[in-house]
Amino acid sequence: MQVKTHAYEELEKVVLLMKKTIRDSKQGIAIVSANYGVGKTQAAKMLTKQHHDVFYMKISQTLDTPSKFTRELARVLGSAISRSYQETLEFLSTYLEATGQFPIVILDEAQRLLTKRVLMGEIKDVFEEFPIRFVLLGDLDLLKHITKYPALNKRVIIRKSLDSLSEKTVNQLAAAYKIKTDENLLKIAKQRGWTTIEIDRLLYYAKGMKLNQISEKEIKKLIKAVEVSI
Repeated sequence: MQVKTHAYEELEKVVLLMKKTIRDSKQGIAIVSANYGVGKTQAAKMLTKQHHDVFYMKISQTLDTPSKFTRELARVLGSAISRSYQETLEFLSTYLEATGQFPIVILDEAQRLLTKRVLMGEIKDVFEEFPIRFVLLGDLDLLKHITKYPALNKRVIIRKSLDSLSEKTVNQLAAAYKIKTDENLLKIAKQRGWTTIEIDRLLYYAKGMKLNQISEKEIKKLIKAVEVSI
């Protein structure tokens, strides 16, 4: 379900700040981290539909060399690619110059970069040579361990950790499912350490049971089904 959660709003603020760095001719990298289930990936993908200069790229486990990283980056941006690493860089340079693009690329699952030091160096090199801004999006380890890479860490100008849940997100999801709820849902969710994904699942089950309103009693009945399914 496409809902503009708190994760979307906070990530969009970061994107807008990165756009300002482009206007001000300043370089920088952003890091955004959050627990699993907050809705980082969905928010990032939604942003690419709302902003023509924002692109989504997932750091997969197989993306383990500079050549693979650069080819995937070029593909995501719409540039031609080659089996040759150097030729792909040249294609990318020509493409960005011809289109006048200043893209913002959200690198999802960026914590995987922490085990691939060579890719951290590649990001630094691409960042310095091309008019590309990176937003590193990952789990809480990302903010904690990025300091181990001084060359990249000193270029970070935005560091943000997303809350696991917000009242606004709960209300927006409830409205999307057309279910009335009260403050007990957020209270219980926070007590159990839930994130957006568990709230969404609970409301999904409630809708399946044709409930139009859930109070504390109904919430407690639904909890077991939700936590077993996660």
